[in-house]
This record gives sequence, structure tokens and C-alpha cells, in this order.
Amino acid sequence: VENTITVLLSLVTLLDAPENRARLLKDRALAIELCQIIHRTGLTQESVEALLLAADVLQPVVAAAREQLRKAMQDKIKELAPDE
Repeated sequence: VENTITVLLSLVTLLDAPENRARLLKDRALAIELCQIIHRTGLTQESVEALLLAADVLQPVVAAAREQLRKAMQDKIKELAPDE
């Protein structure tokens, strides 16, 4: 359990930086795999601290994916309707 908590804390720290979140999302498969691993971790850990840290890891990943989607939508709108 201690190793799991250490890894989750490290991931939370890494994902605090916007450039690291952007780098993660450049490869969509990598981001999906990370989410799957964190999901499995949440299912298999009995420690409340590990469960909360797993959620803390997922939050910035999901937020970054939303931001990336929002930017892609804005770019597409500008492409389709450049005058507006």
C-alpha cells in the first residue's frame, strides 16, 4: 500500500504542471491507459488514502482532456465560420 500511495502522490505532483498534462494528452492512448490503471488501482486498494489519491490523479487528466476538447471545438468553429 505504501508503494501505491507513493506512486499516486508522484503522479499528482507531475500532473500539477500544465505542460505535463498537455504532454500526456498528446498520446491519447497513454492518457486512456493511465485512467484504466488508476481505475484498477481504485478497485483493488482498501486504503482510503489510496482511493482519494486515485481520484486526485484522475481530476487533472479529465480537466486537461476537457480543455483540449474545448480548444479543438473553438478551432473548428473558427475554421468553419471565420467571420464570427
